[in-house]
Amino acid sequence: MADAGAPLEPDLKAVMLHLAGVQQASVTLIPELNLPDHGPAHIASRLDHLLSDEVLMVGESGGLTCDEAHLLRAARPGLEAALSRLEASSLPRTLGHADLHGGNVVCGPGGLTFLDWSDASLTHPFLDAQPEYFFPTGHAPDPAELACATEAYLRCWTDHASLGELRALHADALRAAELLRALGYVDGIQPFMDDPAEWRGAHLLHLRQLLTGAPEAPGDLRPAHREGRGYLSTSGSGGSGARARRTR
Repeated sequence: MADAGAPLEPDLKAVMLHLAGVQQASVTLIPELNLPDHGPAHIASRLDHLLSDEVLMVGESGGLTCDEAHLLRAARPGLEAALSRLEASSLPRTLGHADLHGGNVVCGPGGLTFLDWSDASLTHPFLDAQPEYFFPTGHAPDPAELACATEAYLRCWTDHASLGELRALHADALRAAELLRALGYVDGIQPFMDDPAEWRGAHLLHLRQLLTGAPEAPGDLRPAHREGRGYLSTSGSGGSGARARRTR
């Protein structure tokens, strides 16, 4: 995609509206895609494993401390309640990406394109709607810009629920999505690596997000070895850490 054009000014609202458009267009295609179901119920079914000492690497170098593991497990009822609300919501299941970030977006003459669909699944649309991940590493998101882009995205779904209900569901999804991203490593990458040390512990960055109660700066929550650094890349590489390197 070397001819994709010059870098554009970041437009988070445009990215979020494009996301809603892709998701809604996928609904009629779902029966043909034969996608794995990675919706809220699937995430809930993986919590025992995700919160185990082995996966949390309790007491290991880089792993969670005993106190952190206790706090994360104490948050489980709230996470399960959020997943239940998402599962029961009236929104349709859509094509899911599960690894959207700035390095997986390119701009060309035809508009925006999302790259690297190696984690494609059937899921709740809001689990991909994390606008903070579209900001470049080291850039503190502007709360007003985040709010504007999120509101524009949610308004695309008002045929299915009231705006108030959508806002509440999106708040649930912001937490549940960190679980889905963590599972992308635990289930989708780590079991298939020839070197077990590669990618080991990468999922903990997302689980630690659930301990803070609020997103950290993108430079802290997105490791440079995996997530893209650009906001709207025009290279087509999807960032140096694109998940295409996964082997099965």
